[in-house]
Amino acid sequence: STRMVLVKRGWVQASPVRTELPTIATPRETLTVQGIALPPTSRFVELSERTESGPVWQNLKFDRFAAQYRVELQPILLQQDNDTGDGLLRAWLPPATGIDRHQAYALQWFAMSGCIVVIYVVLQFRAKQKAQRAL
Repeated sequence: STRMVLVKRGWVQASPVRTELPTIATPRETLTVQGIALPPTSRFVELSERTESGPVWQNLKFDRFAAQYRVELQPILLQQDNDTGDGLLRAWLPPATGIDRHQAYALQWFAMSGCIVVIYVVLQFRAKQKAQRAL
C-alpha cells in the first residue's frame, strides 16, 4: 500500500464567521513541493472527544486523520517553503528555543537576590546603630 505525507501548505485569512470557509485553490496537477520535515505535533489540549467538524479540525492527530480518510501516513509533516502560486502565506515562525524566558527568569532571581542583600545590609546597619545608641 502507498503511504502518504501530509503537507502544511500555508495560511489564508479566515472569515470573521467560523462557519464560512475561505476559498483555497488546490491544484490538480502534480507539483514539486520543497520544505522541511517535522515530527507530528502532539502537545495540545482538547476539551472534547469531538474536535473535528467537517473540514475544520481543532488539532491534527495523525492516527485520527488516517482513520477518517482510510490512508496510511508517513510519521512526518512536510512544512512547505516554496511558492506554488496558490496565494497561501508561508511566513513560518522559527521554533522557539525558550532562551528568552530563561534569561528573564534568571534576571528576576538575580535582582531579587540583590534586593535581599541590600535589605539585609541596611537592617544590620540600623540594628548596630540602634545598639550603639543604647549604650
